[in-house]
Amino acid sequence: MEDKFYLEFPLKKEFFTTIRLTAGGICSQAGFDIEDIEDFKLCVSEACLILMRNDYCKAFVEFKINGGLSAIISGGDCKKNNDMNDEIAENISLSLINELVSEVEFVKQDKILKQIKLVLKR
Repeated sequence: MEDKFYLEFPLKKEFFTTIRLTAGGICSQAGFDIEDIEDFKLCVSEACLILMRNDYCKAFVEFKINGGLSAIISGGDCKKNNDMNDEIAENISLSLINELVSEVEFVKQDKILKQIKLVLKR
């Protein structure tokens, strides 16, 4: 049986604590240990930062528990122009995510990032 949780929130730094706590709680429910929980929380928040740096102002997150845990983080329909395009920060985020989760996929449409899929396996 697969359990799903959905979350929609503004991509503002003041809401990142909420997404981290939610990701940690769901990860705990899935039976992961504290190290995996901390890694997954970090990856989910880094994925949200990547979307924020790509001019999204809203995020949709779908968590799935099915043996492992996955999160699909999508940018909302609102695009803004900001000056957060920091290549060094982007590279750090990408490196962290690639190192800490079992699988990651960056979904682009017409060269525009739309979605980040994270998978944590036991």
